Amino acid sequence: MLRHLPFKTLWGILRETDLEAIRRGAESRFQVLVAGDDAADAAQLARLIGESSGTTDTTPSDTTTRSDTTASPGASGGASADSHPWLLTVDASTVAPVIARGLFNLAVLVSRKAELSSSLASIRDDQVARGVPIVVVVVGAVGKTAAIVRPGESQRVVASPELNVGAFEAVGNALLTAVPPELRLGLGRQFPGLRTLLFTALIDETARANASYAFTTGIAEVIPVLNIAMNIGDVVILTKNQLIMSYKIALVAGKSGTPRHLMGEIFGVLGGGLLFRQIARQLIGLIPVVGIVPKVAVAYGGTWAIGRAVVLWATVGQALTTDSVRAFYDEGLKRGRQAARALVSRRTKSKETSPRAGSPKP
Repeated sequence: MLRHLPFKTLWGILRETDLEAIRRGAESRFQVLVAGDDAADAAQLARLIGESSGTTDTTPSDTTTRSDTTASPGASGGASADSHPWLLTVDASTVAPVIARGLFNLAVLVSRKAELSSSLASIRDDQVARGVPIVVVVVGAVGKTAAIVRPGESQRVVASPELNVGAFEAVGNALLTAVPPELRLGLGRQFPGLRTLLFTALIDETARANASYAFTTGIAEVIPVLNIAMNIGDVVILTKNQLIMSYKIALVAGKSGTPRHLMGEIFGVLGGGLLFRQIARQLIGLIPVVGIVPKVAVAYGGTWAIGRAVVLWATVGQALTTDSVRAFYDEGLKRGRQAARALVSRRTKSKETSPRAGSPKP
C-alpha cells in the first residue's frame, strides 16, 4: 500500500509548512563582505567561497556588478572583477567609502594576526553596530588565544598559512553557522564552495533530529496502548522532516519552480524506491519487542540515505538504482546504529547521575 500513496497524500503531510517562505529565503538577494589587511588573502578566500563557476541562479539585474565595486582588490577598495557580484572583496585599508555605501548580510574579516588591525577592527565595529554577523579568519597565526572569539564576533577560525582548499572546511562551516537559516540556504545556492558543506550539514542535522525524536517517542511506546497511535504519528513527523530536508537540498543545488512542482519532482525521484521503503521501515516501531535502538537507527539511517540520494539527483541528475539505494541505506544504517548507541549511553549515564526519587537532598 505504501508504494502507491498518491502525491496528494504526501503533499498533505507538508501543508502546514511554509515551503514558499523557504524558497524565498533561498533565492533572496544578499551581499557578503570579505575584507583583509592583505588584499591577496581576501581575494583567495573569496575564490574558495565561490569555487567553481559564478552564480547558480541569478536574474539579469543580479548579475550586473555595480560600478562602485568592480575595481581590483586594493585599487580602491572594490571587488575583484571575476568575483560573484554578491561577494564584495576589499582591502581593509581603503574600504571606508565602500562600507559607507554598502548594506551587508555577512562580513568576513581575514587577518594574519590574532588581534585585528585598526582597519579591520573599525570594519568589525561598524558592521556589528548594523547587526551584521562577523566571521574572523586568522591565517597562519599561532598561540592558544588565536581561535578565541572576541567581542562582536560571531565565529572565529584559524586557517593554515596557505589558505587553500584543505583549510576551507572549517572556514566554510563557520560562515554557515554564523548566518540565519534562510541566508544559509542562499549562501549554498549561490556559492559552490559552500554547497557540499551545506548538504552535509542539512543531512546530518535532520538525521540527528529524527533520531532524537524517534528515541524520545520510543521510550513512551513501551506502553502497548500508546504504541500504534504514537508510531503512526512518528511516521508522519519523520517523513515530513525528510521531505523538507530534500526540498532545501534541491533549492541549494539550484533547482527552481513552485514548491508543489519541485516537491513533485522529489516525490518522483524517491517515491518508487527509497522514500516508501523508509516509511515501511519506520513502522518497525510498531513491534514492541524490537526495542529502541533499531527504531532510532532506522530513523537516522533512512534520513541520511534519502539526503544523499537527493544530493545525487539534484547535483548531477543521477536516477536512483537498486544498488545505489541499498548502498545509501547500508551506510546510513551503520551511522544510525552509532547515533542510537550514543543516545542510549547518554540516557543511561543521565539516569545514573541523577538523584533517586525520594532520596534526601545533599
